Amino acid sequence: KEKITDSIESAQKIQSAVLPSGELFKLWFIDHFIFYKPRDIISGDFYWMNKIKDHIIIALVDCTGHGIPGAFMSMLAITLLNKTLKKSLIEKPGKALNELRNNVKSSLNQSITSIELEKEILAGQNINDGMDMSLCSINLKTLNMQYACANNSFCIIRNSKQNNGDPELIESNSDPMPIGTYIKEVPFNTYEFQLSKNDLLYFYSDGYIDQFGGIKNNKFMKNRFHELLLNIYDQPMNEQKQVIEETFNAWKGHHFQVDDVLVMGFRI
Repeated sequence: KEKITDSIESAQKIQSAVLPSGELFKLWFIDHFIFYKPRDIISGDFYWMNKIKDHIIIALVDCTGHGIPGAFMSMLAITLLNKTLKKSLIEKPGKALNELRNNVKSSLNQSITSIELEKEILAGQNINDGMDMSLCSINLKTLNMQYACANNSFCIIRNSKQNNGDPELIESNSDPMPIGTYIKEVPFNTYEFQLSKNDLLYFYSDGYIDQFGGIKNNKFMKNRFHELLLNIYDQPMNEQKQVIEETFNAWKGHHFQVDDVLVMGFRI
């Protein structure tokens, strides 16, 4: 067990090395945080960032599984992201997700038809490898954001003068299908949102909201998570991270962590 654990910890160093550095984030988002808590040392969740011309590209990805299988998928996904976004139009994230889906299916030999897939699912014989993702392209000059979401979403918080100065939480649109083989595959949509200075963006995988805990051992759930963000959005990002981490640990208590956890926040 010690040898296996040592090996996994060495793999964790490799996985961490391919993630964007904190210094890279500081170049474009001075006020930000990343709460990253793998379930089994290495993770199927990861974040990705790049700058292409006048656009910042941000991705949060939740790969199938966790631990070693999830980490293998994450390394494949990082490779495909680097390949795809050099070729795809940066203002059409939906097209990028379409190309990513084709590359994932090709890389994993997912040649099964939708009819065959449905039969296997009904028979309880199919576990599909793939990933959920939020992919955003932000124009640094205009703050116009183009984005696409596969089975995932993110949220924006802004102070609204039309709402008596109370914060407004806006949840992104999302397409309910993963990047990988799916029964009813249709092209991913590209959505648009006009950001404003001091808007806050929060990206998260489902590990946080699906964590069991509390008095009744229930899931944390998205509504409770949104309430948490609305209660702390006006604090510095490093303090927000501390509250988010403490809240997660208190909710989980003595219960087992069910999945990898990743939450990111950025102030525009």
